[in-house]
Amino acid sequence: MVSQAEKWEARRKKTEELKKQNKNFGGGKKPAVVNEWDEKLKASDEYKKALLLGVNMDGFSADSQEKFDEQIELLKKKIEEIEQSSEQQEEKSEQEQQEKQPEQQEEKSEQEKPQEEQKKETLEVESVEKEPTNDDLSWINDKRAFYKEFANQQGVIFKNDEQKDLSERSFTFSLEKNGKSLGEVKYTSPNAVKISNDSDLIMYQGLVKDALNSNLKLSFGKSLNDTQKAMLMAAVLLNEQKTYADGSGIVLENVPAIDTKAEYFKKLPQKAQTVLTAYAQKQAQKDNKKEDKEKFNNKIKELRTKIRTKAAAEGKNTTELSKEEYRAAMLEGMTAEDKKARQDKLDEREKTLAARLGIIKHSIIDKSGNKIEIQESKDTKDLINKQNPELIKILTDKYGKGR
Repeated sequence: MVSQAEKWEARRKKTEELKKQNKNFGGGKKPAVVNEWDEKLKASDEYKKALLLGVNMDGFSADSQEKFDEQIELLKKKIEEIEQSSEQQEEKSEQEQQEKQPEQQEEKSEQEKPQEEQKKETLEVESVEKEPTNDDLSWINDKRAFYKEFANQQGVIFKNDEQKDLSERSFTFSLEKNGKSLGEVKYTSPNAVKISNDSDLIMYQGLVKDALNSNLKLSFGKSLNDTQKAMLMAAVLLNEQKTYADGSGIVLENVPAIDTKAEYFKKLPQKAQTVLTAYAQKQAQKDNKKEDKEKFNNKIKELRTKIRTKAAAEGKNTTELSKEEYRAAMLEGMTAEDKKARQDKLDEREKTLAARLGIIKHSIIDKSGNKIEIQESKDTKDLINKQNPELIKILTDKYGKGR
């Protein structure tokens, strides 16, 4: 008769043998099963784009070709719905914008300017003299000290008649180098200055530096001739100091257009010609981009008008059109160039989001033509981490951290 102990021992040996044959015997951890169709779905452009657009991806998976195709079609519809909704929202915004009065627009534009910029007074640079308006002459000593230091830094001679300054309630000085005059400048107030026609580039650079140090906007006066305006602009571009004490860039008013083919331009110092040519080329590129954008926006408006007109003729309005109908009508009327411009717009939104997540450095040009650096946002990060954490990985893989 087999004892109970012998039965237990036989069972133990059998168990050990089975464990060797199958490492998962007895409830061990099973190896992860790789679902190739699910991996293919997550690697698809549709899946990634849906994530970028904020689609809730819960429930999107595939375990076969049929399921994969079904999910891809569903994602395409989701993407179309979001883009369609975005287009209709833009159309609504455009209509609301057109209804606003010009006065309201101007008021809004003024309010949108940084408060620090609104507070700044202006240094008006002219070729004609303005009447002194300031009875407190302490500013004259401040200007004199500033320009003495400026002349010393530039290695030129500072010349000034202090007594004449006080009697005329103004500040006049000239700079000399190797016995040759570099021009003359006359301040009749801290905010109004006259510069002589024969002034050297260094005189204009002094004005730019004074505006920055005095926290003043710099205005290209109407009395300046083309040469003077070009010289002042060159001084702005060449000046080593380009920001106010708070780190913000210099604010310019009445900025002139620079004609690099004009006769006056050919007579400018070579250093001024070089920097102004580069500036003019950059401005031309900006203008072309702005013009292209305006053309594209006008094209979209025309297409939307056609869609509304056609819908009205059929007794419908655009909100009653299916998303597929509306999108098809829009795309049908677009040229390849229009479609590219539309895609560029979507790409710009994507880059802006990546910048807010701290993945890349990116800047945009606002309506006033100012360059605005997109700042990293903790709130945006927290929101994306909560809703679509995989989105951060997708954008990081696409753009590369720190690029």
